[in-house]
Amino acid sequence: MKTILLLTLLFILGNHQLAQSQEIETKVVATGLDTPWEILWGPDNFIWTTERKGIVSRIDPETGEKFEILDITDIVHEQSESGLMGMVLHPNFTTTPHVFIVYTIKEQGIEARIERYTYDGENLIDPVIIFENVPGAPTHDGARLLIDDADMTLYFTMGDARLGSGPGNGDLAQDLSSPNGKTLRMNLDGSAPEDNPFYDVSGANPHVWTYGHRNQQGIVKANGMLYTAEHGASIADELNILEKGRNYGWPYVEGLCDKESEIDFCDENGIVEPIGEYYPDYTLALAGIDYYHDIYPMENASIKEWWNSILMVGLARARFVQAKLSEDGLTIVEENNYFENEFGRLRDICVSPDGKVYIATSNFDGRGKEPFISDPDKDKIIEIHNPYTSLSQEKNINPVTLSHDNLSLIIDPSHFGKELAIYNLVGVIISSEKISSSNFNIGNLDSGVYFAKLDNHELKFIIRK
Repeated sequence: MKTILLLTLLFILGNHQLAQSQEIETKVVATGLDTPWEILWGPDNFIWTTERKGIVSRIDPETGEKFEILDITDIVHEQSESGLMGMVLHPNFTTTPHVFIVYTIKEQGIEARIERYTYDGENLIDPVIIFENVPGAPTHDGARLLIDDADMTLYFTMGDARLGSGPGNGDLAQDLSSPNGKTLRMNLDGSAPEDNPFYDVSGANPHVWTYGHRNQQGIVKANGMLYTAEHGASIADELNILEKGRNYGWPYVEGLCDKESEIDFCDENGIVEPIGEYYPDYTLALAGIDYYHDIYPMENASIKEWWNSILMVGLARARFVQAKLSEDGLTIVEENNYFENEFGRLRDICVSPDGKVYIATSNFDGRGKEPFISDPDKDKIIEIHNPYTSLSQEKNINPVTLSHDNLSLIIDPSHFGKELAIYNLVGVIISSEKISSSNFNIGNLDSGVYFAKLDNHELKFIIRK
């Protein structure tokens, strides 16, 4: 278990500055996995995961116990980057327990397909193929799935599969008749919605939503928009906002439209530039992404510094990236990197309702490095949390929070009558008293670093005058 200190945030209050600093701690919750590709938080409070060889499981985040619910290793073709990849649960899972997965098979060649299963409480049963015959390859097959609960349509990010004769062998990404290098949108039965942008365009694939993509391995809905993470070649991974019917440039544009060879193509084709480029001189190999925001109120969030952020994990640099968004979600206002080379290659990420973050390693995907590939526990799922937001049984909150308006601590009423202690930086008790009110004044404290402790909870804050 490891703890690191996050960036301190300053709140300016007249001639006062109040800062709250949080620590994050990591712990391994599951081991012995073989190239987990998708992890998502299920409605049963388990982590649902796919392993690329063809296994779907539910994992108890408290004990790490793994319950295998589907084995299609006899069907899935795993080679290099291909195999069982993305998974999504129906938004109304309690009444419609459908699970959608995407994987590759090999018949005449490698092909990708989407299949729907029904969860019966123990296993995934009753498979129905809803979308198939998508040309694949050992590399660049995508593939993430997302269901938009606003209209119950399914998005499928399909890579270019390095097909075609253009630069990088990916020029089918510009061919509207091909499903490769696209974001595809479909109804939950696999049919094309009539409001897709190329539904009535002669010769175009009616499922195409956006095009000009190399290999998107992350997708999330936030702020009413779809964000995707896309692999660059040797430079310029992208964080994009998907816009209906738009062209994202690959293979003629990498990252921003900033090279002489790209500018004319961008102008002539209305290329959408990414809101984030990672980086102009090397690649992170961005994979899974998630959004830290709207499934819990901010005051309950485990790691408040990540509020309104896209969280991304990468393979090549084995790095976790926090991209803080502007209020409208259209730009990135701050970025922070964590865990570089600490856990090895990172494939996916998910967030629990109480704001804990989980990441899955991908060290056994054929490209891992020492010392990770010698680890007998194979791939892992790792929890990231704030150690000072232990959750009460009744409420998922830290009972001590800050008021940035009146220099006070806010105490949850369920802790009235208990002792609140204020310590200074060297551990000396400044004050200690039983709590009888929701507001505890700290405006009389001198400038300095302090800790408020109540039961097993702790809150660090700084006062500057």
